[in-house]
Amino acid sequence: MSHSNATRINNFYILGFPGLLAENEGPVSALLFLIYAFIVAGNILIITIVSLERSLHKPTYLIFCHLAFTDLVYGTVILPKIISKYWFGDGLISYYGCFTQMYFVHFLGATHSFILMVMALDRFVAICAPFHYPRFITNTTITALCAISWFVPIAWMEIKETLNKRLNKRKATVNLF
Repeated sequence: MSHSNATRINNFYILGFPGLLAENEGPVSALLFLIYAFIVAGNILIITIVSLERSLHKPTYLIFCHLAFTDLVYGTVILPKIISKYWFGDGLISYYGCFTQMYFVHFLGATHSFILMVMALDRFVAICAPFHYPRFITNTTITALCAISWFVPIAWMEIKETLNKRLNKRKATVNLF
């Protein structure tokens, strides 16, 4: 007869900033909320201006729109949960909620990096081959490269999540140090 001692992990508790004094939680959460508000307002402003102003419908500004969108979604994935921890005492996140947040953090980080690579290519061609720039870098080319920048991380994250789902959450050990 075999006995095993296993703990099933259903939730994680978000610590926030360990060592933060209780009297500082209000100002810190207000600062995080202001940062989030500026992220949302600034990135929506960039996307709106570029989409409404016809003279900005150029490859570099299309890249700016993709960067603004990834930044907007990235901030929306991370900041509301930590703000709700300080404002409403909602420090619990479910196991699957944690995996979902992890998926989007890694996916958006990878997407942001790929889009920055597209921006580097755009600037490289503009500096090193300025006479060929209009022929090589068009709105269609940038749209295709940015689309690839969104789809490559999806495939990468699907493989990673498939492997992570094989983990038995009863044997999960979290060692932070």
